[in-house]
Amino acid sequence: MRAPVRRSLALVTALALSAGLTSCGSEKEQSGSGPTSSSSAPTSSTAAASSSAAPTSATSSAPAGPAPANTGAELASRVRAATDKEKSVHVEMRSAADPDVIRMDMTNKGKGEGDTSLTAGSTQLRSVGDTVYVQEPDLAGRTWLRIDDDSDSAAGVLLLPLVMVGVVTDVDSQAEIWSKGTVASKGTESVAGVQTTHYTVTVAGEHVRAAFKGATGGQAGASAAKPGDKPVTYDVWLDQRDRPARVKVDLNAIDAATGKKPSSSAGPAVATIDYTRWSAPVTIAAPPANQVKDADAVLGAGK
Repeated sequence: MRAPVRRSLALVTALALSAGLTSCGSEKEQSGSGPTSSSSAPTSSTAAASSSAAPTSATSSAPAGPAPANTGAELASRVRAATDKEKSVHVEMRSAADPDVIRMDMTNKGKGEGDTSLTAGSTQLRSVGDTVYVQEPDLAGRTWLRIDDDSDSAAGVLLLPLVMVGVVTDVDSQAEIWSKGTVASKGTESVAGVQTTHYTVTVAGEHVRAAFKGATGGQAGASAAKPGDKPVTYDVWLDQRDRPARVKVDLNAIDAATGKKPSSSAGPAVATIDYTRWSAPVTIAAPPANQVKDADAVLGAGK
């Protein structure tokens, strides 16, 4: 399902830039057993603890999965082939650098079309068709701000951190980065009851920088190495269909590669990203019309 996810990420990026920015469970659960919606309540603390629990070693009775990938290019190709078939996915991202759990649902409607919903603390976003709706209580209370191609307001600033979250969580964006790295298989492990193969993928800093530069409006592609560049290591757990079940990466390492201020000054800021409910029914709809106002009308023009 990478095309719709990338489309939503590109849409949010385009709208952010046009607004004046110049820079930027079980196997049954894993395959999807019930409907979810963009307005579902956050998971309970028990469920959250289960979702982020440390992987455990596989038992000898676990069924054999696919042979481990040997290169970054092979790993990326297999992940893309597996996820292209999926109709939706639920994503949760946790980090010691941020007390809020970021929850996302992404859908695939075919022909490169799809929608995205995101909740991060009190902030909500829905990308539906060619329009993005943002609810930020500190700015507009419970009113949803509508941002589209014609928007020219400070609301674009709201989209910038969401673009960065998108690059970190989007499977295709990550696969592009992994394709440039070196891979080591760490064996089979169970993640929230799902049998997985654990990989480490080590990527040179310039490749990570190039990926983030492209996503935030710069020229994607090759990026020259810089003095002091350090590699970024991803821990990746793939299920038996080669779909991501979990990814871990130090956000401080990404920040260093991309020239940003560290996400945390108190040590590593490891983000844990869990992927569940693959192809479960999901409905992502625009907010009720009586709760929506044009971002320009609320915040004023930003240019």
